[in-house]
Amino acid sequence: MRELNIFGIFVTPMVAYLIVAAVLYFIVRRWLRRFRPEQYFWHPKLVEFCVFLIILSLVVFVSLV
Repeated sequence: MRELNIFGIFVTPMVAYLIVAAVLYFIVRRWLRRFRPEQYFWHPKLVEFCVFLIILSLVVFVSLV
């Protein structure tokens, strides 16, 4: 993917990947809240960050394939 032109400013494609990953992350997070992950993990915020990184990696991988 090439650079994005947003109102005359060239932005790296990573910004678009981050936005897509953030939207998917909020959907997954709402779904995960039903299972109360804080009772299973010592550090739930770290788990949420890792889930976001996994989603971001999948978005980048799918866009490159």
